[in-house]
Amino acid sequence: MAGSLGLLAACGGGGGGSGSEQAETSSGNTPPVARAGSDQSVNELTSVILDGAASSDADGRIASHAWQQTSGPTVAMANASAASASFTAPDVSSAQTLAFRLTVTDDKGGTASDTVSVTVNPVAPTPTIAASNWKLAQTHVVPAAGRQWTLTSGGNAELHMVGGRAALALVDLSPGGLSGLRLQGEAAGTSLGSVTLEGNAALPANEDSSLRWSSTAYVAMLPSSWLRPGLRLRVTATAANPSAWTEVSVGADPDFTVRILPFYVFGAGESDVSLAAAGSPSAEAIDDMFAVWPVATLQVGNHPAGKVVWPSLVVPPRDDSGGVRRAAYVATSTDSYKDGFAGLSTLHGIVSGLRAANGEANQAVQYYAPLLARNAAGQFRSAGGGIGGGNVGTGDTAYAGIYIHEQGHAFGLPHAGDSYDGGSYPYEWGSLKGSAWGYDSVRRLFRSILVPASSGNYASCRSHTFGGHPRAVDAQDRCIKQDPMQSGAGDQARGQRFTIFSDYSTAVMQRYFEGTTTLDGAARKYSGGKWQRDAGFPSGYKRWDGIDRKWVDAPDAVNVASGGIWGFEDDAPLQANVPVYAIVATMSYAGTAGATQIYPPIRYTGNLIRLIDPTVQAQRDSILPNTGTYYWWCRAYGCDYTLRVRYANGTVRHVALQGGFRPWNGEQQPVVAEASDPLSGSSFRRWTVNVPDDGAIASIELLDTPQVWKGLPALPKVLASR
Repeated sequence: MAGSLGLLAACGGGGGGSGSEQAETSSGNTPPVARAGSDQSVNELTSVILDGAASSDADGRIASHAWQQTSGPTVAMANASAASASFTAPDVSSAQTLAFRLTVTDDKGGTASDTVSVTVNPVAPTPTIAASNWKLAQTHVVPAAGRQWTLTSGGNAELHMVGGRAALALVDLSPGGLSGLRLQGEAAGTSLGSVTLEGNAALPANEDSSLRWSSTAYVAMLPSSWLRPGLRLRVTATAANPSAWTEVSVGADPDFTVRILPFYVFGAGESDVSLAAAGSPSAEAIDDMFAVWPVATLQVGNHPAGKVVWPSLVVPPRDDSGGVRRAAYVATSTDSYKDGFAGLSTLHGIVSGLRAANGEANQAVQYYAPLLARNAAGQFRSAGGGIGGGNVGTGDTAYAGIYIHEQGHAFGLPHAGDSYDGGSYPYEWGSLKGSAWGYDSVRRLFRSILVPASSGNYASCRSHTFGGHPRAVDAQDRCIKQDPMQSGAGDQARGQRFTIFSDYSTAVMQRYFEGTTTLDGAARKYSGGKWQRDAGFPSGYKRWDGIDRKWVDAPDAVNVASGGIWGFEDDAPLQANVPVYAIVATMSYAGTAGATQIYPPIRYTGNLIRLIDPTVQAQRDSILPNTGTYYWWCRAYGCDYTLRVRYANGTVRHVALQGGFRPWNGEQQPVVAEASDPLSGSSFRRWTVNVPDDGAIASIELLDTPQVWKGLPALPKVLASR
């Protein structure tokens, strides 16, 4: 091992080293003096110099030097016939003494000798840190490389670290007793610095104090700036070699927005639930959402429209609570509902249309609409449940179990128990049996997969069944939590708003943001995922590339695919943050009473997507079937209806509506027969558009404009007006 040089200098005559000797000389010659230097103690494997340069001759000069090892482990000396010789101290397991003799001869043949001893000491080797069992925690405690699933029904997923979000790092180390522990970070060859690595005593607690996640793990907090693709970590310590680098799988850093838009219907108002309570969850509730969702940032707040106040809802054709099919109808109170989910389901469709009309169809933006209603007697009635899916949820104002479940559906999560039966959920009938532990990054609290003793469900948990399946238990017969997507509400510890999702469900939510990236030859093929606004990209939007692990341009935001059959620019807005009216109209082709109507317009600051004005020849030509710029726009069930908006200042706007009652891909074919059946869903349409706010609206009309690319009739039939 590397060390210092040992310099052995002579101390003269018989006064230094182990002893000196003088030989007799011829008469008249003063004998030389040999000086081999002082005895010394050195470390093994260091370079040692034997220095006899201090030897002298009073009446002449030293003619020669000769070094000889006399005892101890044999070493190879260099320059043994020079004044100074050298050797490398041997590798020893215990202290060893080596002795050397220096003999000098003067120019008249006189000689003298001196001896020196060198004690060689063993040196403890510098330890190399062995770091193992690396885990990182944001929403769940997962391996540094992430956690992957391959399921029988295509439920493949991976949960990895979210970019731009702080994480708890956990690692086991050997040997013990190291000091000055640091966790060092690096990404793409650039040092990120280091953070303190603390002992197991610093491990965060579990929500159930009787359990600890680990009794051995060391702990460090990684700042959000470290969490980026290419991250790798290692452990350093005083007087130790660092551990090997460990790669960390890091994905996108999505910014996520949830817009809350309360609907007060059937006479309900803020005397029932204030807008502050209905439209703006508490800061604590938002923290609880952040703790269970795989996002970098989270904005949850009231929609720019504030609230919607409507006297009625038009319920599309659907089955009643007895399974009997019903035609569309106008609900004016909760007592009007023909089934328990009529209002929530109707509202879900309305809010989905509002989101798309605002140009947010492909963005990381979800909507949630609390339904506040009254019965026929004017008494307030809670939503009593929820409906979710397709980026939108509806429900109550508690922002607890119903909310987190429905927004789970908005992420694309199905009911976990049914998915388990279908081979697309990995854990026993919607449970967390086999899932990694959760982690609350806001409270810095581990969350076990076991039902905690403080849970309201704990006392009777062993008697619970879900869809006829008993609650899952572990080997010690302890109750295991259910996923929020399968009756998990109430399994959380006291004081917590939500129970945790399984790691698999969280991976599906992460895929909601990132999508999937595959190779089609040399080209990238993107499926799913959400865009993020970013002026640094040509289109103004970016999407995640899961192969290269980086953001790339989202050109669909400025291009029109498939001839416009799915809309323009993938429904990305052409104008953002401008005054708009959202207009929602419904129509029953079968003529169901009250079902063809226009809701009160919703005024707010929002976005405008591309609209077609059928009074402008060039815009009509753009949707001409098979030849126009948007040659398939009318293939989406036809384009036979137009909204006409008259403003108080005299301005008039016309907006052609995509979708009617013709067959898919049949814009020039007759209306389908089912459209005349009031019980068929094909007889009902709902349209939602945002139009510019050109001032107060005087009237809105739904016009019958068959095959609108041909132009408007001179006097189009008014189907509904407001």
